[in-house]
Amino acid sequence: MPELASLLKFQCNHFFKQRVCNLIELKTKRPMPSVQNPALYRTIVLSSITKLIARPMLVIVFFISWGCSPSYESPDLSSQIVGEWDWIKTEAGGWSNQIQTPASEGHTEVIEFKNTGYIDTFTDSRLISTQPYKLVYRLNDPINPQSDSTLVLVIDEGTPGFFSISNDTLVISYLYVDGHTSFYKRKK
Repeated sequence: MPELASLLKFQCNHFFKQRVCNLIELKTKRPMPSVQNPALYRTIVLSSITKLIARPMLVIVFFISWGCSPSYESPDLSSQIVGEWDWIKTEAGGWSNQIQTPASEGHTEVIEFKNTGYIDTFTDSRLISTQPYKLVYRLNDPINPQSDSTLVLVIDEGTPGFFSISNDTLVISYLYVDGHTSFYKRKK
């Protein structure tokens, strides 16, 4: 044992080495042995750093992957959202009470969801943009895979928007991120 103790004597005199030794001592709650053999020191430090960093990273990766779920299309709402929608109004989110309408903005807007997975946006009958969209299920509680899920609208891989369709009115809301809520009426 004394040979091992003398073998493990090492001076942490370099600033980095001292910081590593302090971190290892703090996390392992054991004093860092002094080592005179640099190869043995590297082995001890690398082993300790691996334990300190790799294990928490594996736990984080596990929880992130556990919260992920495959996305499933909803045939009911997928077919209901397809078509042309006239913009009625947009209510600003957050602390703002601003409401925008075609009259206040001086232009009309129509969005058209297509069966092909694209949405066209028209302002005053001029095509402004064409972007991909999808309807996906999002877990209400990403930490609990058994939690309920909600169907959300994702346009151009952006922020998922909650939406509903009722009485030929489409509501798309980003309030959960202090965003806006837009209201549309189905074009006849």
